[in-house]
Amino acid sequence: MYGLTVALALSLTGQIQILGKPSDKPDVKYDKFDDVTVISTNLGKIPGDDGTESRILLIASHEGKKPYKYKDARVLIVFSRVGENLKWKDDTIHEVRMVCGDDRIPLWPRLPEDYESKSTDTFCVESFSVRMNLKKVKEFLEKKRDWEIKIDFDDPFVLDAKTRKKMLEYVQFLEEGKG
Repeated sequence: MYGLTVALALSLTGQIQILGKPSDKPDVKYDKFDDVTVISTNLGKIPGDDGTESRILLIASHEGKKPYKYKDARVLIVFSRVGENLKWKDDTIHEVRMVCGDDRIPLWPRLPEDYESKSTDTFCVESFSVRMNLKKVKEFLEKKRDWEIKIDFDDPFVLDAKTRKKMLEYVQFLEEGKG
């Protein structure tokens, strides 16, 4: 069920938010055919990214339409970009690593579908997904320290205080059962 939910979440959010502007509040979408509600938020562009368009998305989902108060859950963080001559597709190892200060942020084990790339002669669309435990996301956000993120062999980038605040608002939205 989780794999199907992730695929639905990516299709529902990716179509709208990969090229959209950052979300002011979480977006809640219900798919009545699969009886799944997806809650997502667009955090904006990947800092320092050389892609023509890039986004960081947070995604959670639950079965049914009725709003759900999350006590704990898997949260999907998606780094996605569209452009020419993107480098991730050429890497032999695809991984995302995160730290908060000197503390390594634990991620769920990587799956083959965590990296996806689609190319044409003129552009490339690629994305990385990582799964985190909701309680751990909140724990590290409450430390009020920069998150450094390293994708493959790219230089690390930092999630600033404004982005981390928006992430914490998303976590609170889930905990309050608004989606």
